[in-house]
Amino acid sequence: MRRLSGRFRGRSKVPFLKGLSPGTQILAGACIVFLACALTISSGYPQWYAPFSLPVVIPAMLLDVNVNLSNSILVLVAPIPIVTLYLAWSFLFGRSRTIGKASRWLAVFFLALSFVWYCLGILQGIDYQGSIHTLLMFGFSLVFLGVLSLIFMVNRQNPSRLSAQFFHIVLFTWLGWVSFPWLGELP
Repeated sequence: MRRLSGRFRGRSKVPFLKGLSPGTQILAGACIVFLACALTISSGYPQWYAPFSLPVVIPAMLLDVNVNLSNSILVLVAPIPIVTLYLAWSFLFGRSRTIGKASRWLAVFFLALSFVWYCLGILQGIDYQGSIHTLLMFGFSLVFLGVLSLIFMVNRQNPSRLSAQFFHIVLFTWLGWVSFPWLGELP
């Protein structure tokens, strides 16, 4: 493995990403995070592809109660807090070649909270959404955890701005899409 990483050091496996500026990478990441956040509430109720992640659903519910927006407008407006958080975090901490301590602690913090969320809500999730849905949401989170771990290990061996930025994109995509899925009865 060490031989391969040394052989490809400095070369981008995706040629069009090689020449992008850090600001362009951050804006492209914001688009990805926005799409994931919009997908989480697109169906109007929890589905396997739209798990109603709380960081997006809470602002959507507050907007729906106070402003009474249509679902299509809500899908476009509700992701704004997560995308804004991603942009702020990326401009503050995402321009480095390595994944900083603040980003690692943020990931650990949200992963721990998500684990507690699943432990507290698994029985209600099974009752209201079914066991397949609940286990699928847990599985999606495990996949995101695996991808974050892989990106972190790759970045430690071969630090690059692109891998550090990709770590932030995956973290905030997970946060907006499936980190805290709705498990239980809808109000």
